[in-house]
Amino acid sequence: TKPATTTTPTCCRGRVCVRAPPDSTLTTPTMSTFGEELCGAFPAVSREMDREMQVVKDLSTFFAAKVAADKAHAAALAKLCAAPPGAGFFSAKDPPITKELATLKAAFDAVVEQTKAIAEAEAAAAERQQAEVVKVLGEFAQKRDGEKRKHQADGAKKQNELNAVVANVAKLAAAYERACKEASVARDAFHKARDAVDAASDDKTKKRAAGVADKAEAKGKAAVKKAKAAEKAYQSAIEKHNDYVREFQKTTMPKA
Repeated sequence: TKPATTTTPTCCRGRVCVRAPPDSTLTTPTMSTFGEELCGAFPAVSREMDREMQVVKDLSTFFAAKVAADKAHAAALAKLCAAPPGAGFFSAKDPPITKELATLKAAFDAVVEQTKAIAEAEAAAAERQQAEVVKVLGEFAQKRDGEKRKHQADGAKKQNELNAVVANVAKLAAAYERACKEASVARDAFHKARDAVDAASDDKTKKRAAGVADKAEAKGKAAVKKAKAAEKAYQSAIEKHNDYVREFQKTTMPKA
């Protein structure tokens, strides 16, 4: 909204009337409203980023622990099979064994070979999981964590900028209100001084009262000038706020 053009009124005494802009005729534009929920939603978005990032980290931790357990189990089986019991009893130096013992040796050898195969397969599977799951998840988590931190930092910066813009509007609004009150007081003082001029019964008193009135008028004009400058600054702050809000609304909130 563009401020309306106002004309400076003239009082009945032919002087510039000292007046503060009444509240009912403020020409400041209306502030855009986009809902505090948009600004307030950023902490929730940030928390959601943290939660989703933690899920990825938990998956990476789980598979890393599983791979470590699989490797440890495979190593234990391999160590167990490295020195199987009865090796000396079934050596070539021993006397010929019965058919039953031969069957036991064959069965035991089969168990050892199968256990070795299990250990080797488990170790190989653990290595694949390390390369294809743990390493990939870890790199992904590291990359995404860096992106998340950047998004959160950018969002926090935007939030702080917006808070500063809103705070500046409030600050200048309060300054404008104070300037208007000062101009109103100066206006009343000027009118009171002019009334004293009119009420003076002799030239000496009238001259003295006119001097007071001139000073009151000068002070009033300065107060009005200050109020207009404050109004202009207030208008500028609101327009800046509205421009920032429009830019803020068009910014796509990053999502992890």
